[in-house]
Amino acid sequence: MRHENHEKGDNESRSKNIDSLKDPTAQLSHAAESRQFLNSLNPNKTGIMRGSAATGGIQIAIDRGGTFTDVHAIVPGRDDIVLKLLSVDPQNYPDAPAEGIRRVLEEALGNPVPRGDPINLSPVSSIRMGTTVATNALLERKGERSALLITKGFRDLLVIGNQARPDIFDLTVSKPGVLYEKVVEIDERVTLEGFTEDPEKKAIDVTSDPNLVVGLSKEVIRVLRKPDLDHVYKEIMNLRDEGFKSLSVCFMHSYTYPDHELAVARIAEDLGMSVSVSSALQPMVRKRKIDGCIRPSVSQLLTNHFFTTDQGSPPWTVCNR
Repeated sequence: MRHENHEKGDNESRSKNIDSLKDPTAQLSHAAESRQFLNSLNPNKTGIMRGSAATGGIQIAIDRGGTFTDVHAIVPGRDDIVLKLLSVDPQNYPDAPAEGIRRVLEEALGNPVPRGDPINLSPVSSIRMGTTVATNALLERKGERSALLITKGFRDLLVIGNQARPDIFDLTVSKPGVLYEKVVEIDERVTLEGFTEDPEKKAIDVTSDPNLVVGLSKEVIRVLRKPDLDHVYKEIMNLRDEGFKSLSVCFMHSYTYPDHELAVARIAEDLGMSVSVSSALQPMVRKRKIDGCIRPSVSQLLTNHFFTTDQGSPPWTVCNR
C-alpha cells in the first residue's frame, strides 16, 4: 500500500509538472523569479550578465534539471522569453540547453534556426547555466570511468578515509564507495625536512644537499625518489588501452612540491587523457585527494554542455548546484 501511494504521488507530481509546460501563468511567474535573480547579480562580479543592457545583446539563463530544463532570456526591446522543455528528449533534440538557446534565438530574431546546424551566438552577450547533472552523477555513481594515480604505499588512503564517525554507536554504518575504478601506485616520494612543531628548530642549509628544495609553502622538502617517467608512460598506456579516459593524480606533499604530479600529468595529457591534478585543484593538506577524484568522474558530463557554435565557444558561465 505504501509503495502504491508513493507511486501515485510521483505520477500526480509528474502530471502537474507536464501541465506547467502549457500554463502561461506559471511561465510568467517563473519569468518574474528569473528576472529577480538576474537583477540581483553583482555587476562587478558578473559583468557579462549585466553588460548586455548596454550592448543590446540577449541574456540567457538556463536551469538544467534531471527532468526539465528551464530557459529564461532577457531580450532588449521586447518581453522576456520563457521556455520549459524536457531535459532528455532524444527523438526531438540531442541536447536540451542547446535546443533552448536555438528556440530563444528563433523567437527573438524572427528567423528560423535549423536543428543540427551550428548556432550563431553573435546576438547573445551571455549564457549562464546551473545544472544538477554532476551532482546526480556523483550520487548515482554514473560518472566517467576514472583511475587514481597515487604515491606508492597509499593505494587504500581514500578507502580508509579520515576515520570520522558521525554516529559512534551506529552498528549499521554504510560507507560510500570510492569514485575511481582502479588505483595505480607510482613509486615516488618526497618528505618534509624537519617538522614545524620542533621546539629547537634549526636552520636548514638547502644548498648542502642536491635533494633538498624549498617548497611553495616555504618548507624545506627532501626528494627521496623521483618517478620513473618511462614506467609511468607504460602504466598510463595500459589504462588507456583498458578504456580509461580520465585520471586523477594525487601525490604526497604535492600541495607544496607539485613537480612530480605535473610531470606525470604532462605524460597523460600527451596521450590524450583528461587529467585532474590535486595540487592544481586545491593545494591544501587533506582535501586535495577528495577534489582530485571528484573532478575526473564529472568533468566529461559538464564538458558535453559546451556545444560547438559557428563562432567557437559561447560565453558560458556554468555552475553545478
